[in-house]
Amino acid sequence: MRVTTKGIYGLSALIDLALYGKESLVSLSSIAERQNLSMSYLEQTFPLLKKAGIIKSMLGSSGGYQLAEPPENISIKMVLETLDGSLSIVSEKNSDHSVLSKSMKKYIWDKVDASVSGILDSITLLDITENYKAESQKTEPMFYI
Repeated sequence: MRVTTKGIYGLSALIDLALYGKESLVSLSSIAERQNLSMSYLEQTFPLLKKAGIIKSMLGSSGGYQLAEPPENISIKMVLETLDGSLSIVSEKNSDHSVLSKSMKKYIWDKVDASVSGILDSITLLDITENYKAESQKTEPMFYI
């Protein structure tokens, strides 16, 4: 499994949309600025996310992007598979077809893939945004001497 920069940037951008795009459309430039992301990466990732039905857009001077679904309906797995493809640890094209290789795939790699897939499918954009909000409200205790 390899999560690319495109996957990480795309996920960061979607979290930004979940945080700031509830009431109004969000521009790519504002996402790039807030999240310190490359505009060129965002310009590559957003068409893929739109085609997958994860985001929607509106053109024009007041245009921008919003999530196409509520954040609780968008899993991390959905986003990463859209942007990075298969999340499998061992590629079918990289494995031979020996009995040992087939056994290892069945008893090791398929189980690891299922576990990772289950975890990524269980975490949604809502989970991440709620955690972010809770963490950002914490303040360091003040100590006076």
